Amino acid sequence: MVKHMNADKKYLEFASNLSFFEFTQEEFYNANFNIEKYSDEIKVLESTREYSIEKIEVLLEKYPRLFTLLEGIFQLRRFTNVQLINLIFDVEILNSQNEGKIIDYIKSNLNEDAYLNGILDKLLKKHKFENINFERINREERYAYIKLFKEAITIYIDNLSKKRDFLYARIKKMPSVRMRIAKYLIKNLKLHEMVESINIKSYLKNKRIPIDTKSIHGKFGSIKITKTLNELGIIDANGDFKKLGLGKMSSSLTEKDLPQYRNKWIFVSEKYINNILKRKQKKLKKFDFVILYDLKIKYLIETNFFSTSGTKIGINEEEYIDLNEEIIDKIPTAVFMWITDGNYWLTSDGESRFKNLYEHFGENILNYNLFKKRISKEINNS
Repeated sequence: MVKHMNADKKYLEFASNLSFFEFTQEEFYNANFNIEKYSDEIKVLESTREYSIEKIEVLLEKYPRLFTLLEGIFQLRRFTNVQLINLIFDVEILNSQNEGKIIDYIKSNLNEDAYLNGILDKLLKKHKFENINFERINREERYAYIKLFKEAITIYIDNLSKKRDFLYARIKKMPSVRMRIAKYLIKNLKLHEMVESINIKSYLKNKRIPIDTKSIHGKFGSIKITKTLNELGIIDANGDFKKLGLGKMSSSLTEKDLPQYRNKWIFVSEKYINNILKRKQKKLKKFDFVILYDLKIKYLIETNFFSTSGTKIGINEEEYIDLNEEIIDKIPTAVFMWITDGNYWLTSDGESRFKNLYEHFGENILNYNLFKKRISKEINNS
């Protein structure tokens, strides 16, 4: 470990150059509900004056696609698997210890639902459990059969997003399913109040579906660094690397492969480097960015943005210290850079952590602004 005497001064430079999160990415998915496809169901729901369980059950029998319309109103995208299982199946029976009652429920389901029957049949064949005689079935076989039926339910639910016609057939054919859905809509979701408070078409057309916050934060560092590299005139070579199948790289490339990049600065993203492993997992490490000059690796980069503290920071710290040692040992001409940013580093914990990391990384732990200064200077001196 290299000792650096000016950690306090370096921290102040680092902290004064820190960035706050910028909303540079789309925060919502576009609404994609097909209003025209469900125009009949919208008219029926808008014209309904009685929002009783019995009335909704009757409407579901006549208009089973009403289920998808209501799902669009109440959910961001669709009902969760937990909701769907409770709506489509009698969970109280399935959760009971009454095996005979469960077997009877399974039989009635298979008589009513051909698609579910087909899923269970495949599972039975897969496990060599066919031609069941329920009069002579022993307890162990009964356990196995019930287990396979519950497995069939999970497959059925997973498939519903693409197999809606089978769901509509089940709704139309089974009063118990319609009744559970109607009760849930009226008692739990307060259907009447919701429909009264919105214009259904406008709501579905303009509904905002937020993108996962973790995903937005996770991509922020890569967006910032890509923008910096483009501004500095470093060439994005990802397209050419993809054509050559260079998902995994050695420390230098041959002029034969990429002669157009001789004596030029280029970068690629999401690349493995031969022989550089994550020590604990003993697996090749995929780097966020690799910067090359004259077809030789100059910088290997990992980037993260931390608004708050968390376990991931400690995991990154341990992994990157090991990576730095690996690179020094195996590619001494390359430099590992940890580019990290965010207001976490302004906290007392962040300050203490930075000073400790500075003892390991020295000038190679940077934030976005310091990275830009560093690479700009490097390019000007090349």
